[in-house]
Amino acid sequence: MQDVIGFDMGDIQIYNPDTEMLFSYAQIGNPPEETSEVKDWKSKIVAEAIYRKETFFFDYTEKGTDAQTRLANNFQEVLAITLKTKGEIHGALIIYTRTGRSFSKEDRTLLEGISEAIAGGIGKIKAEEEWRLKANALEIASSPIYMTNMGGKLTYINPAFLELWGYDREGVVLGRPYTELWKGETENVVIMACAKGSWEGDLIALRKDGSKFNARLSTSLIMGKTGPSQLVAVAEPEN
Repeated sequence: MQDVIGFDMGDIQIYNPDTEMLFSYAQIGNPPEETSEVKDWKSKIVAEAIYRKETFFFDYTEKGTDAQTRLANNFQEVLAITLKTKGEIHGALIIYTRTGRSFSKEDRTLLEGISEAIAGGIGKIKAEEEWRLKANALEIASSPIYMTNMGGKLTYINPAFLELWGYDREGVVLGRPYTELWKGETENVVIMACAKGSWEGDLIALRKDGSKFNARLSTSLIMGKTGPSQLVAVAEPEN
């Protein structure tokens, strides 16, 4: 990107809305040791772009403000482009030029297109991290949890499920109908959960060795982009 546009410095600043803090995700052309004044100055630029929720352009030769920062670093133009996907702002891409260099209309158009790709990548990383956190929570949960696809085939089981049902590994369970876990007709659980979004009731569970126990099953429908995607179920054994 630097070879094509010929800018001097660049920075991707990530915004955490929970803590309202910024951190640098990637840099190019920046001096190894930045002064606190420059860091504060960059934070202000990013904050302005995030506040406006749109691209923020600053030409120091025209504005004449913050002259100390500009003169100390020989900055001329700054372009801060918000990184957002589906309305969520992830931060900003900041590109600087020094005195004697400026952004053309084509440069700005290209950078805005690149920022969309960067925002999409960050959004995907955030989604994957969120899923990993949820997956970890399921793994360490003390309650037996399983998930099925809309056809009723098991797609996930946690360690607590394996222990309670008496299976030693998930491979022998995944892909099988969830109805094999229960005694009696339970096909309507998926239908009722899809109709209402959730279902809860008492069932008789069947362990691997054929033994039975009573359990309270709570199921919830997970919606995907195109409609119902998965069912997640929590089974609490009853004494």
